[in-house]
Amino acid sequence: MALSMTRITAFACALALMIAPPAVAQTDDEVEARLTPAVRACERAPEKGGTLDQALCYKDEAVRQDQRLHEVWKQVAHRLSPAGRLAMRKRERQWIKERDSRCHEEAAGDIGTTAAYMFNVCMANETIRRTMWLERVR
Repeated sequence: MALSMTRITAFACALALMIAPPAVAQTDDEVEARLTPAVRACERAPEKGGTLDQALCYKDEAVRQDQRLHEVWKQVAHRLSPAGRLAMRKRERQWIKERDSRCHEEAAGDIGTTAAYMFNVCMANETIRRTMWLERVR
């Protein structure tokens, strides 16, 4: 039985999602370029001088980046078989745990609002990295 190119591509995507390591290949400059103008404006606002304000800027940015990740995730998942989507969902849940753990570790050496800032910056950056990785898979 001959496989269509679409089915081969979908299979290759599913396979890549099942065995691929966490997204780590993106450079800091590539990640930085993906930060939204909204977080830049928030950072520059005169009333945003302390680490709590900066932490809140990045908390909002992490939400925006998560929305972008979800959009790309849906585009990739749409092309997969039900089994491929299931494998992808399982891998994404594992990635979320790894991201959260990594970001908690990133903030662990700090206290108070500095820890919140470090955690939120990490969450935004790691989500950007994952989005970029998924864009390359598709």
